Amino acid sequence: MLRYPLARGRRPTLSGMTSGGLELAATGAMVIARIRPIAGDPPRMIVKALGALSRKVHQHPGTLLALIVPPEEAHPPALLRRMAQLAEVVNRGGGFMVIVGSRQSLDLDSQPNLVVPVVSTLEEAEVILLRQ
Repeated sequence: MLRYPLARGRRPTLSGMTSGGLELAATGAMVIARIRPIAGDPPRMIVKALGALSRKVHQHPGTLLALIVPPEEAHPPALLRRMAQLAEVVNRGGGFMVIVGSRQSLDLDSQPNLVVPVVSTLEEAEVILLRQ
C-alpha cells in the first residue's frame, strides 16, 4: 500500500545529476534510481552508492523503489549482491522494489536471494509500484 500518495499528476523525474554513478528521483514514497556508470570509475563506486541508498531506504520504511540497470553484457557479482541486499532492506521495511533491465544481463540464477520483479520499461515498473 502506498503510504505517501503521489501528488496529482506528478511523476518522479530524473534530475540528470549523478553521484557515484547513481541518479535519483523521488516523489512521496516512490524512488527511481538509475545506475549510470561513470567512465573511468571502478564498479565499486556504484556498489558504494547502492549501499548508501540502502541505508536511506532503511531510514524510510515503506519505500517503493524502481532500480534501472543498464543493459550490459554482464554485471559484477558485487553489484548483484548489493542489489540483493537492497531488495532485502526494502522488503524488510514494508516497501517494494522492481528492477528495470534485461534479465539476460542480470544473471539472476547466480543470485538466488534476489527475488524481485524484473521488467523492461520504467512505465511497467511504475504500474507495479503504484499497485502496492
